[in-house]
Amino acid sequence: MMGTIIVIILAVVAAFVLFPLSVLRLFSGVIVYAQDRILLNLDPKTGDSSVWIDRLEKNGYGLSSTARDIFIAARNEESSSELMGITILKNKKGRLAEIREEAKARGLLSATVEVAALLRERISDHDLRDMKLDRLIIMHSAYVDRYGVRHLLCIRRDVHSFAYKTIGTFIEKEEVSIFSKRTGYVFLSPEAEKRCFSFGDYLLKTT
Repeated sequence: MMGTIIVIILAVVAAFVLFPLSVLRLFSGVIVYAQDRILLNLDPKTGDSSVWIDRLEKNGYGLSSTARDIFIAARNEESSSELMGITILKNKKGRLAEIREEAKARGLLSATVEVAALLRERISDHDLRDMKLDRLIIMHSAYVDRYGVRHLLCIRRDVHSFAYKTIGTFIEKEEVSIFSKRTGYVFLSPEAEKRCFSFGDYLLKTT
């Protein structure tokens, strides 16, 4: 009897520690909300950037002209073959360079153009409201247009603007601080980021 109780206790403790890990790995439909970051998985789809564009447009999404240029420029970027862990940093005030430094310290990696397509399909305006965010900046390698302006892909929540159901861009100016608490910064999470979470720190929400 005592042995059975001990086994049950150990199983509960293991579930307490590992549950977020198992959720993140097995169910891409779960978003994990934390105080200063949001975690989720993206299930990649086959195809290159032209396929991403076609799929988005077929499903009623649009791309701004610069966003389309970024997708076309990423034609050599290969689709991921495995579930991608995503971390969205939020409530940050500072320059993009500082945000990247913090992401590096957390073991996060730069996002990709593919992430923008998958997130636009995965994250609804309702999800953004739940996240208390108005926009997601995809922290991929900046795209430089013919005028030397640096752009990052951006997903916005605003049904009254041209950005509704689109992927637009955010002009990157490293020397300019961003003071909006309603901006999220999207990075890739390596496997190490998805380990050793305490279940008590998170509110799990399924969509």
